[in-house]
Amino acid sequence: TLFLDSQAVIALQNAHLFKESEMRAEELAILNQLAQSLSSQINLNQIVNTIYSGIARLIDAKNFYVGFYDPNTDEIVFPQNVT
Repeated sequence: TLFLDSQAVIALQNAHLFKESEMRAEELAILNQLAQSLSSQINLNQIVNTIYSGIARLIDAKNFYVGFYDPNTDEIVFPQNVT
């Protein structure tokens, strides 16, 4: 029974590691898609929407804000609110 218990623990650990590997691979695929998409976009609105859609796939993001630092005014500007 000790041998079977050890085998069960190893099987559970392997299943957990496999699931983590799958999740990591999916995250990397999403980031790669984002990078490819962003490199072909010039419009700020498109860029923000692309970033939002990627982040929403990675985490449960209900709201998303992009802020840009303006060194001339020393302020952070929020040009668009995507929800």
